This record gives sequence, C-alpha cells and structure tokens, in this order.
Amino acid sequence: MTNLGLAGTVFPLGSIVDKDMDEEYPIFDAGLHLLSTTHDHLCYCKANPPVWCSKSMPYSCYGVPDYMLMDDDESRRVLWYAAFLKPLRDYASKVGKDRGSSCPRTQGKKSTRSVITHMMVDQLKRPSRDAEASERIMKAADDFTRLMTSGFDSMSMKILLSEIRVFAHHAGESEDECDLGIINGDGRNRTEGKMEQQQLQGYISCSMVTPDGGPKVVDAATEDNSLWLEAMEFRLLCSKVLQRIGPLWRAALILSLAEQLEDVNEVDMIEFAIEGDVIEESKEEVRQGIIAKYDAFAASLLELGLVGIWCEQPLIDGREMKQDGVLPNIPKGPVFREIMDEQSNWMITHPGADKNALIQHLHDVFPEFV
Repeated sequence: MTNLGLAGTVFPLGSIVDKDMDEEYPIFDAGLHLLSTTHDHLCYCKANPPVWCSKSMPYSCYGVPDYMLMDDDESRRVLWYAAFLKPLRDYASKVGKDRGSSCPRTQGKKSTRSVITHMMVDQLKRPSRDAEASERIMKAADDFTRLMTSGFDSMSMKILLSEIRVFAHHAGESEDECDLGIINGDGRNRTEGKMEQQQLQGYISCSMVTPDGGPKVVDAATEDNSLWLEAMEFRLLCSKVLQRIGPLWRAALILSLAEQLEDVNEVDMIEFAIEGDVIEESKEEVRQGIIAKYDAFAASLLELGLVGIWCEQPLIDGREMKQDGVLPNIPKGPVFREIMDEQSNWMITHPGADKNALIQHLHDVFPEFV
C-alpha cells in the first residue's frame, strides 16, 4: 500500500497532522524503510549472532527470564508496529501536533491520546496494550540513541575489557564447582574462580579484573576503584531506561540500531577528518562500526546484570523505613519519595550490598531524620 500511495487509506494522517496529502508518502516510505532495516538486522543477528544474542539466559540477577528477540514472537510483533510508525511519531512530535498534548477543541477520553494510540486503536482496532508497548519501544529507542550518541559506547568497551561483572547465585542452585564465567569480547567464557560446594541462597556477586590482570571479587559497598565507580554510574544511567521499558529492552535497542543504520543508508560515502586528513569510509564499513558499538553496549548491559532490574525490590520497604534504627523521624510529604529514590539509586550502584550498608548510607545522606 505504501508503494501504491494507498497507506493513507488505512492511516488517514489528515486528522492527525496538518499537512497536504502529497506529504503522506514520505512519512510512510520512511516507516517502510525503517521496518525493512529492522527486519534485515534481525535476520543478520540470526545468521551471525553477537554475544548478546547467542543464547537465552535462563536467569537474570533478579530471577526474570530473558528471551532472545528471535524467540519472542510477541515482542517482535510490537517491534514491527514501532518500526513502521516511528517516523510518524517523530514527525508529529516535531510539528507539535501529537495528541498527547492538550487540545482545547477535543473533548472526552480520546482528547489526550497520542498519534500512535489513535492509529493503532482507532484506525487498526488493535488493543490498547499493543499501542502502549509500541510507544514504550519508541521512547526507549530514543533513550538508547541518546546514550550511544553521547559517548557512553566507550564506557561499554571499558566494562568488557576490564571484565566488570554483576551476576547472581540463585536460590536452590547447588554445584560442586560454581564457575564464574565472564563473557569476553570474542564471546568465549573464561573461568574467573571456583566456589566450594554449597547451597546457594540467592545473592548477587561482583567481580572485575585488576590492572595486573588478576581476577578480583568486588565488595560493592566499599569498592573505591575509579573504573568500578564509573561503571556503576553507567549502570545507574542505563537502569533508568530499562526500568521504563522492561522486558521489551531488546526490541527498543534493535530499533535504535536500525535508525542509525537507516541514516547511513541515505549517504554513499562517509567523510571525516583525523588531524587534518580527510578519511573516507564506505557505507558497509560505517554500518559494521555502528553494529559493533551496539553489540558492545548490549553485552555490557548483560555483564552489569541489568536484565530484570525493573523487578528489583527495595531492601527496606516504606513501613520499615520509618522504624527505629533506620529513619524514624521522616516527616510527611515528598521527602519520603526522595528517600525511597535514594535507596533505589544506591542499590543499583552497589549491587549485592547488604541492608546494614544501606542504612548507614541513608544515615549519612539524611542525618536530620535519624
């Protein structure tokens, strides 16, 4: 329908954005190209799986199964919607006509509906959960793109090269030797150490490689290594995105990558300067460079144990927070939310640390409530 110029019969844009009919085709054509690029890269990952797509991880640090996108039909289905409709959402946001903003001429429940919800629910008659999932993927894709274009891709490489890792021992797991395998850049597992036979009760461990090349078990509550602290700040930043997108994070990351690849497809040759010399790269070279950066970024998310972070429970709930020994003098009001947010951030940057360390941190930050 897009190639025949009939997409507007299914998606009537005239009621959503203020534009002429001849402007519909470029928007849908961009959506079709982005959808094609997204599909092509998933096929590429299936044929040449990177580390983060090589196998399904049965557990995360928080007991949440993590399925590969190629094995998750439901996530792929909403990803197709998100890829095709994202150029429309970007256009509507750009011109300020998104129905998510207030519209004085529209009344009723539909007055605050976004463009995507209007398209998928009102026009395609899809359930609202599909529209919500598609929009979450689009928003998270934008978040991932901002992280990648802000230079945080270099932090991913530092994490992988230093083998910084946050991993879980799950309740009921019992082994003669518990290998602490670390994913190297080439995808091979390397044994960092062994634990004596024991019945693991479910806890998180951290490790990294020291400058002399030896493995080190990290105490997240007291570790002061500058690279470790930098990695934990990166973990906190990425966790905010994953907490919003949840198990659809792989779909959002693929969409972000597809957008970057689609931008490359629009040019024939890339030129950049290094110390005054103009260097040319072919589109394929640039594409492979972008894919490598995203693969490293995704692998670092796995190494930092961020899968399932959206299910992490606080060490101290609201009732216990007000008890003696914690912060018994908390006043009513927004400060309570500030304290709970501080707890959440501390737990993310100190994975596996115990409750006593958290209480001491809260005493240091909020001494007036002790």
